[in-house]
Amino acid sequence: GALGAGRPGAAVTDRRRAALLLGAVALAALLVDLGSFHRLEHGDSIVPVLVSLQRWTPFYWDQERYGMLVPLLALPVRDPLANLLLQRGAMVLCGLASVVLLSRHVLGRRDWAAAGALAAAALLAAAPEAWRFEFLGDQPYGLSGALALAGLAFAEPGPGGRRPAWRLAAGGLLVLAAHWVNAAVGVALGALAVARAAADVRGGGDRARGRSRLLGDAGRAAAGVG
Repeated sequence: GALGAGRPGAAVTDRRRAALLLGAVALAALLVDLGSFHRLEHGDSIVPVLVSLQRWTPFYWDQERYGMLVPLLALPVRDPLANLLLQRGAMVLCGLASVVLLSRHVLGRRDWAAAGALAAAALLAAAPEAWRFEFLGDQPYGLSGALALAGLAFAEPGPGGRRPAWRLAAGGLLVLAAHWVNAAVGVALGALAVARAAADVRGGGDRARGRSRLLGDAGRAAAGVG
């Protein structure tokens, strides 16, 4: 179920904690984007900027993968440097958010916010510079992971166990966007759904509820495949 379901006070606390964490992640992304991150730019990494400035296409030029969502959002920004900074900032933000959202998805009611913040900080501090640039700035893995995990979070039951239609629709759109950006994301999230359901059952959870959540998570993760 959703964090704090059935407990209004806890739900408010969770929202405040999530807002603070999002602000911290956004600040970290801004500092990365305005730092020395761009010295690793190369010809292929600049293509999305050209896609946005010269000729937008649904996918990376001459390919049928890597959906050009961020270049689409950056279309109104016509200055090359500003467009680059906007696109990189969005990619870094989503890459860090994917780590935090993964913690939320895996840990559930446990202290996911602290775990996510520590994981994001470790990524920035300890990951090799070239790998960090590829994950946060160049490749679509962090972006697609953030979109898909946010979609799964939106589709979770709200307070009282209800799933409003708008939450399901928003979750579905986010998961579809994740598949557009990176078609392979469904494979990873399907495996994650199986692992989470198995952990729930081994932890003494209700088997029927675990199967129901497995089917729901796997179905939403697979949305848009095919």
